[in-house]
Amino acid sequence: MDKTLILNKLDMLVKLCEETEPEESGEKNSLFSIQFVTAMEMLKKVEDWHAGKNVQDLEGKEDLISMMKCANRIWKFRNKIKNGELDGDNVDLMEVHETIEEQLAQGAKITAIKYYREVMDTHFDTKVSLREAKDFVDAIQNDMKRKGVIN
Repeated sequence: MDKTLILNKLDMLVKLCEETEPEESGEKNSLFSIQFVTAMEMLKKVEDWHAGKNVQDLEGKEDLISMMKCANRIWKFRNKIKNGELDGDNVDLMEVHETIEEQLAQGAKITAIKYYREVMDTHFDTKVSLREAKDFVDAIQNDMKRKGVIN
């Protein structure tokens, strides 16, 4: 795997996030969007890996593949903002919704429910019960079924 290629692509992703990051975060508890923070974390891990530092998160190819899929998802999403297809003011909420859709498409409903509870607590300072999280994820899942995205 070409570390320099991955590093260059993640650098492009961070630049796109910088370009499409809202001027002011809509959330009182966040200065930066979840996607921007995630892109920066991925770039740092690959920079450390490229420099030969021991990066446990990138020891297996599965971890690297997972990072690349996440980077692709953010790239597509941020390009929609850049091209005016999405409003950048609610980036965090849109990203949460898109992440849940991706998890549901992979058949990871429990992961989606856990993710929703965690992100609401950590990024939106809102405690969500297991029932509320399940209902939210179920609604997204039903919408995806209605649209024919999943069975």
